[in-house]
Amino acid sequence: MSRTWLLVAAGLIALVVISVIAGTRIAAGAGAAILLGTIIYVTVTQRGDRTNIARAERGAKELREELDAEDNP
Repeated sequence: MSRTWLLVAAGLIALVVISVIAGTRIAAGAGAAILLGTIIYVTVTQRGDRTNIARAERGAKELREELDAEDNP
């Protein structure tokens, strides 16, 4: 994990802790911010490159063709 992400995560955790201690409504917003940040992080880091995507598509097509050949002898 990069240093920027660690700083963002630490800031959000601090925001949650402060909001819970202070008893304010910031906790709900901080939770939503953490969830959104997690979704963005996972989306950015889990993208496949074009080679892997093409290989997966080719494999899926071959599997469909094999299943069709078994169903229609």
